[in-house]
Amino acid sequence: MGGLYLISHKTKYRSRYYLGIIIFCVTLFPCLLSSPQPLATSQPNWQQWLKTNTYPIKITRPEAGDQYRDLSFLEPVLKNKQLIFLGESSHGTGEFSSVKVRLVEYLHKKLGYRVLVFESGLGELFAENQQIKQQTSTQTLKDSLFDIWQTKEVLPLFDYVKQNKNTQNPLQIAGIDMQPVRAYGTFLNKWFQTVNPQMGKLAEQTEEDFSGT
Repeated sequence: MGGLYLISHKTKYRSRYYLGIIIFCVTLFPCLLSSPQPLATSQPNWQQWLKTNTYPIKITRPEAGDQYRDLSFLEPVLKNKQLIFLGESSHGTGEFSSVKVRLVEYLHKKLGYRVLVFESGLGELFAENQQIKQQTSTQTLKDSLFDIWQTKEVLPLFDYVKQNKNTQNPLQIAGIDMQPVRAYGTFLNKWFQTVNPQMGKLAEQTEEDFSGT
């Protein structure tokens, strides 16, 4: 999604964990070797190092009853941290989205992170966070994220957010991008109806002018 981060904010009286998720594109550069010798010759122990320092991920998508045992190695690395960035080497790769959805569930359930931040519309995600229980997950996905992430692999994340909305530990969603998506003006108009209906119409028109719709 362009960039992702996790925030852990602590005060004297309470601790809060914010998961901000910005998805960014990683560009890979070829590695230039100074010696023509094979890597295995110059670094004879690299295979053993890989065996010692890698952890197999056995499940790559959200599943009911998941205990996340294969992700437990992340706890000493990610617990009580302020920011976690989730990256991807390509937009539009379904497996990346599925793995990240499962990882978000793990961070929320097991490590206590509470806020997931997308590189998408600030106003739209605020609105969808307020009304996610009143609409389908598909509608929330379409109204809150840029088109590139409106995929079937991302949809289970919004199902998860909706299911946990009324629990003692809901996962909040938020956006950090000023570019409009499409739904914030409608939300503003509805919100203002109980306060100042005329102002609601003006707010919606202002958003439409800003977004060019």
